[in-house]
Amino acid sequence: MIVGNPSRRLSFEENLRILKRIGFDGFQLDLISYGIETLKKGFQLDAEDDKAINKIKELSNKFKFHVLALHTFYPLNTSKDIVIKTFEKNLEYLKILNCKYLILHISGYCDDKERLKQAIDCLNQIESIYKKNNCEILLENDHKPSLFITIKDIEKVLSKLNFNLCFDTAHAMQSDVDLDDFWKRFKKKIKAIHLSDYKDGKTHKEIGTGILKQFKCYKEIINSDKIIILEVGKDFKRAKSKEESIKVWENSFLEIKKK
Repeated sequence: MIVGNPSRRLSFEENLRILKRIGFDGFQLDLISYGIETLKKGFQLDAEDDKAINKIKELSNKFKFHVLALHTFYPLNTSKDIVIKTFEKNLEYLKILNCKYLILHISGYCDDKERLKQAIDCLNQIESIYKKNNCEILLENDHKPSLFITIKDIEKVLSKLNFNLCFDTAHAMQSDVDLDDFWKRFKKKIKAIHLSDYKDGKTHKEIGTGILKQFKCYKEIINSDKIIILEVGKDFKRAKSKEESIKVWENSFLEIKKK
């Protein structure tokens, strides 16, 4: 299953139309791609987000092109009660969108050990509610600043939190984490992959334009039954025209499809 990732460079409706035309099986939703300033709000949710989710549901139905993952970050600088309410609201969004997976940066934008401890406590508390609704939170490996980057970091968290993973290849490469070692260690825990290339400090590049294919696990990944989400947005933004941007999506999609 190959999943597209909308860009703020296009209208949301145009995103869906183009991604479906290329052949993607569905899309990952991050509310920032709908124009919502999620970081400024500390990744907490309000009426603006509620309205956006309902509109996105309408567009998804219109194009018969569905949300296959919802992407977010652990809320910044807030109490445990508000965190729990935020995850309950995210679960409500998953149900509205008929989507199973919430992909979460558990420690993104922050290397505060107390915040990570709070996150582990809150996620252990919320896990059963997600399971009852046939939904699941996948933890995504980060880049700096974070406490969820290295294999050791992740093993430490997973010893306290029995969650599965979303493997972001660009984050690993930019953090000097060996992809083959990561894949070998966590392959059974990985349910989704944020796949993109990396070269000379530039992340989320078009597939085939960096060092990604040098790793043995690349072939295993694209031939696996994991959900593959193409996060090539940085090259999409770097392109000089709309046509060049769309080519980034098309080329990356075809690179995966040819296997």
